[in-house]
Amino acid sequence: MSIANSSDPYPRMEASAGITRKCLEILTENDCRIQIITKSSMVTRDGDLLVKVPSTVALTITTDDDGTARLLEPQAPLPSERIRALKDLSREGIPVSVRIDPIIPFVNDKPEKLVRKLLKQWREAYN
Repeated sequence: MSIANSSDPYPRMEASAGITRKCLEILTENDCRIQIITKSSMVTRDGDLLVKVPSTVALTITTDDDGTARLLEPQAPLPSERIRALKDLSREGIPVSVRIDPIIPFVNDKPEKLVRKLLKQWREAYN
């Protein structure tokens, strides 16, 4: 079951509504495989469910600069929060990936710094 191919499963209202969490509970009770694509660090809340079945999480990160992100994605969690979520999920044994998206000329079209930061966080998670 792939969750969020067209919209994020963790909108801000999810913190109080818990609809995604309820869906994940049903999916894990029925032993479904889960793939989550999100920009939200809130996904870590559901790590206890994701470890119960084969799961993977892809987090979209546009830049590693929180200030730039506030301009580009004013309603999204900061990239520093998403990078921390990647580390936390990795520590729980949940496979994670990063989508550097969208690529914006002259803003993030040279993602080497972000990739280095991500690799550092990944190494810390596994050491």
